[in-house]
Amino acid sequence: MLHYRKIDKTSLVFGLDWRIAQDRNDLKSILAEGEKPVAKIVQKTDSGLLAGIAYEPVKERSLPAAMVLAQMFESAVVFVPLDDQLAWLCAVHDHLPVPGRDLVLPMGNARDEALALASLFPTATLIGEIPGAALTAEDLWQGIESFLEDKESRKKLRKAWIARTKTAADHFRLALIVLLPVAAGTGYILWKQHEAERLARE
Repeated sequence: MLHYRKIDKTSLVFGLDWRIAQDRNDLKSILAEGEKPVAKIVQKTDSGLLAGIAYEPVKERSLPAAMVLAQMFESAVVFVPLDDQLAWLCAVHDHLPVPGRDLVLPMGNARDEALALASLFPTATLIGEIPGAALTAEDLWQGIESFLEDKESRKKLRKAWIARTKTAADHFRLALIVLLPVAAGTGYILWKQHEAERLARE
């Protein structure tokens, strides 16, 4: 499940499926498994490739929230509300999203998962509604806003954007843009031919 939040005019997307691959061939094999990806971003790492995958259409050009978090913290575990019912549970380590740990979950489920996740990363900065948290959810959102306002910080994320997925309606509009001028031009040519034939008969 994907979720979106606007901060400093930037759309953040939550809930990507992060995968680690040794190289492009390995990534191709991973992407061929199970559900077909709809959108993805791929980042080079010291050990290979990191891919963030979406299995549903991405509504708008967005920054993965997990990548922003990974730039801000070397290691962190986050459990923060996204709205009245959903929460974001995320872990980053070595400045990279942890595969399988960028999740949008019902609040109750996320709370239990957060406690288990925090125990796996004992040196991580705990953020949000986790016992012993160093930062609150409000601290996180304000920190992300400040980070995104900084030009140098945004440069670090220039290759991390995930594009809005083109829908069938987009492709239809593109086809109209291409075909309508062609149809209009063809219609004009046919009309000219018709006029020429009419004048010849007269």
